[in-house]
Amino acid sequence: MPRVSNKQDITNTIAKLIEFEILMESSDDDMSLDSRSSSEDSSEEENCEDYDFDSELYELWLSLQCNHPIFFNNSNCPQTPAVVQLAVGLDRLGHEGNGACIDRSMELWGISHGSLVNFTRRVLIAIEDMLRRELQWPTPQERQRISEAFTEKGFPGCVGLIDGTLVELVQRPHFDGETYYDRKSNYSLNVQIVCDHRRRILFLYSGLPGSVQDITAVRRSSLWKFLEREESTIFGRGEYLLGNSGYVPLPHLVPAFRLAGTDREKSDFNNCLAHARVINEHCIGVLKSRWHSLKQIRTQLKCREENKLVIKWVKCCVLLIIL
Repeated sequence: MPRVSNKQDITNTIAKLIEFEILMESSDDDMSLDSRSSSEDSSEEENCEDYDFDSELYELWLSLQCNHPIFFNNSNCPQTPAVVQLAVGLDRLGHEGNGACIDRSMELWGISHGSLVNFTRRVLIAIEDMLRRELQWPTPQERQRISEAFTEKGFPGCVGLIDGTLVELVQRPHFDGETYYDRKSNYSLNVQIVCDHRRRILFLYSGLPGSVQDITAVRRSSLWKFLEREESTIFGRGEYLLGNSGYVPLPHLVPAFRLAGTDREKSDFNNCLAHARVINEHCIGVLKSRWHSLKQIRTQLKCREENKLVIKWVKCCVLLIIL
C-alpha cells in the first residue's frame, strides 16, 4: 500500500473538514428549530464518526471559527467562512517551490491575490493567538525528567539542546537585502530553536538575517540574560543547554570545543556531544518536513511589516508542530 505523505495527509484532512462543514450546513437548512435542538449532538457525533478526522486539527479549526474575532466583521458582506480561510493558510504553510506559487493557490481556491494575502495573514494571526501558550519553558519537574534522560547520554543536568537553522527566502528582501545573504549563497532568516530529548520545541527566536551568526542571534534573544547569569529563574543549579562550537561557554550553556585537534579528551567530548545534539537536528528536519514552506518561503519582503509577517509564518509552523 503506498505511503501517504504528511502534505497529502494534511490536504486530505482539510478536504474532510470542508466536506463536513458543507454537510452540517445542509443538514441545518433541512431541520426545524425544534428538531435541531434535540438531535444536534447525535447528528454531529454520527458525522464525526463517518470521517477519520485529525482531532487536534479539527479542534483548532473549531476554536478559530467560533472564537477568534479576526474572522468576523461588522459589514453587511460577511467574510469567507473561517474553515476555507484556514484551509488556504495551511495549504500555503505546507507547500514549497511551485506548489507554493501564488498563481497556483489562486487557481486552486478560486480567489483573488488580495484574498489570498488576507486569508494567510488572518490565519497566521489567529494561530499565533490561539496556540502561543503551547510554546512554554519546562517547569522544574519537567526539567528534572529531561535531565534524567540526558544523563543516560552522559550529560547530567542538560535540560535542552540549542541550534540554529536557516529559513530560505525566495528572493532578496527590498531593504538591507545584502545582510540576508548567508554562507550557503541564499537569502534567508536565522532561526534559533531549543528542544528537549523528545524533540519537543521549548524556545524559538527568529527574524534576524541569515548572515548573522548563531551566538549573535542568541545574544539578541530573551534567552541570553538567563544563560549568562549564575542565578537564573528558568535554570536550576547545574542545569544547562548543549550547543555546537558556534556558541560560547556560559554558566548555563555548554558548547563543543573549537579546534579540538589531537586533544583526545576534547575530541571524545565533542563526539559524545554530537551524538546527543543530533536530536535537535532531527527536530528541525521534522519541522521542515511537516511544513514544507520553511524550506523556502515564497513571499516578498518589501517593508518591515512584511518581515514581521514572515516571523509569524515561522512561529506558526513551530506552534502547529507542537500541537
